[in-house]
Amino acid sequence: MINYQFAEVSIIGLRKKDFGVLLGKVEEKVEPVGIMEFMTPSAKKMLYKEYPKWVTKENKQFIYIDPDKVKCQVKFRNYTNSGKLRIPSFVKYIS
Repeated sequence: MINYQFAEVSIIGLRKKDFGVLLGKVEEKVEPVGIMEFMTPSAKKMLYKEYPKWVTKENKQFIYIDPDKVKCQVKFRNYTNSGKLRIPSFVKYIS
């Protein structure tokens, strides 16, 4: 049996090529904590509808959004050696 851990994180960007959401923790500065590829269709739809008004910059790979705008709870297996979330999955948005 797998015991999941839970974390509250900010969505800080979107991957352009294959679906992926950049996650970060906001403390004094934004610390990236991983890429989430597992999200419910309804949660994706809501994010894609709202994110254009929060875009701060973009490059070839990512569209970055304001880290203070979208927060969510994710579940994940454990932490990687580099301190990232292993296999984060969307649980719910946090207002």
